[in-house]
Amino acid sequence: MKKNLINHVALVIDDSPSMMHLVTKTREVVNAQIKNFQALSKLKNQETRLSVYTFGGTLKCIAFDVNPSSVEDARFFVHASNPATHLVTAISKVVDELTQIPTRRGDHSFLIQVVTDGEDNERHAPVDLLREKLDSLNEDWTVAVQVPNATAKAFTLRHGLHAGNIDIWDTSSEHGMEEVGETLGATYAGYTTMRSAGIKSTKSLFSFKDSLDKKDVAGKLEVVSAGEYHTYPVRKAQHDMAIKDFVEYWTKEPYRIGSAYYQLSKPEIIQASKEVAVIEKRSGKMYSGTKARPALGLPNYDVKVAPAGFDKFDVFVQSKSPNRKLVQDTSLIVFK
Repeated sequence: MKKNLINHVALVIDDSPSMMHLVTKTREVVNAQIKNFQALSKLKNQETRLSVYTFGGTLKCIAFDVNPSSVEDARFFVHASNPATHLVTAISKVVDELTQIPTRRGDHSFLIQVVTDGEDNERHAPVDLLREKLDSLNEDWTVAVQVPNATAKAFTLRHGLHAGNIDIWDTSSEHGMEEVGETLGATYAGYTTMRSAGIKSTKSLFSFKDSLDKKDVAGKLEVVSAGEYHTYPVRKAQHDMAIKDFVEYWTKEPYRIGSAYYQLSKPEIIQASKEVAVIEKRSGKMYSGTKARPALGLPNYDVKVAPAGFDKFDVFVQSKSPNRKLVQDTSLIVFK
């Protein structure tokens, strides 16, 4: 008999005054994510039990382990008026509360997703408080956080979070918060797919595995003959050019959807349906094939990834959109 999949999800939102310039967009993102939880719960036939918290100097519980449909509109609880940013204490308290949820029947998992625009500024938080707590959790748990910069990422690493569960976002504008919403949506979609496959937690909710070496490539991927593709540079004059126009400009032939692979140059969401290829920088050899995604640590669901950690290789991602804008000083691969 198939077990009932029950996902206990906690959305933990920074509500400190530094978020004031994003408060309206933050409310929109939270509301959209609540609806996303409802939709995915129905689509994937998995029960989602949602907890919502806001934090600054104090942690406030807005909803605890309830059906997402019962959570109130975010405009009533996101105000950007909770002074300070006690990130470690907030995550620690959320873990404490969620561990009290009974898990006797069904197949339970726990996902904590934290969004903050600041670094922890609590002076007296115990150094190992969160690390010890996270280390004590079993395989049912995933704790992820979106932080403003590399310093904050290093801080959360020291406190026990896994590198693949830490994402950096642009806090300077509403566009950055929009991307936070896209990331939350994609990661939970991927999480539910993972759960359907029998996996209960992940250490790479946001990113590739940390490194890729020659033995990964040579042992798992197929060499692509140089005669099977062309590589075109994206120059300054072609920056922001649509991929269809770019391909037709260079090849003088009609654009074929799926034939072009763009160079990964910034963190972004890669859909499960996208193929990938890598080029070894020193030799110029291209490797691809059905094992390319596993070799890069890409799961079979949508996931946000970053190009960091691939010093010896350039990573290329298949595009299935004629309107994708290209980035200056990258390359585009077009298969014949």
